[in-house]
Amino acid sequence: MAFAVHVAAQSMERAARVGKRLRLLDVRMFEISGKIIDIRAADELQNVEEFSSRVGIELNEQVAAFNFHVDLTIKGVGGQPAVDVSLRAAALFEVLGGGPGGDVEVSEQGDFAAFGATTVQMIVFPYVRSAISELTMRLGCPPVTLDLLVLQEASGDSADVEPS
Repeated sequence: MAFAVHVAAQSMERAARVGKRLRLLDVRMFEISGKIIDIRAADELQNVEEFSSRVGIELNEQVAAFNFHVDLTIKGVGGQPAVDVSLRAAALFEVLGGGPGGDVEVSEQGDFAAFGATTVQMIVFPYVRSAISELTMRLGCPPVTLDLLVLQEASGDSADVEPS
């Protein structure tokens, strides 16, 4: 079951305005940790049915950093909590036309938040998916592969992630 990012049309427009002024520099994983909660339940991990991330933004006239935090519990045998996963990642962008006299105003927090909740989330998600799969294997569990992340139109001006 794909995870859906519900995005209002207005948020997509706001994100597009920002996207035209940024260039991706790097995606980095800063912290990846996992803990087996129940060794028996961890023998057979279930598909992850709920996924959410929190996005923070650090912004100046030269660089925009979108920091992602993912914390999830993967269920195992009998639906019991089996593995806890915590992940911190960042997508770093150069702000084009930034700097003294540049045409990008750092006060456009709403536009940058929309860009982070939509475009950047789609950029970072494959890294998150790969890290979680590898982490579960390194813990001695079967690998867990998160499903797709898709954009779906929503009403209002918000973005959130939930299974579709």
